Amino acid sequence: MSHQFRDSPRQSLCYPLPVRLSLKNPGAVPVDGMLLDVNEQGMGILVTQALEEQACCTIEIFDEDLSKSFPGVISYITNTDYGLRLGVQLAEDSEDLLDYLDEIHVMLE
Repeated sequence: MSHQFRDSPRQSLCYPLPVRLSLKNPGAVPVDGMLLDVNEQGMGILVTQALEEQACCTIEIFDEDLSKSFPGVISYITNTDYGLRLGVQLAEDSEDLLDYLDEIHVMLE
């Protein structure tokens, strides 16, 4: 995984958004979490269940009017006082995350 992704600045969401992270592994149980911050290439998510680094996944962002899924890879996992913080690098062919968040009126700091 490129270290450039980890160093690129992210914008925090004013309010965390609920997400569901589904691993591509057969039989894997989806994990609920909160989307905390974003940039053009990825997102930071807080979860409470252990996951594998480098795992391919799909992140579904929930919105009353327009929920959407984004494919990606878990690029790092960090333990925090609140749970596990995941860095997810989005797939190159993924839709534009920042445009989607603007479309559903999510405010960034």
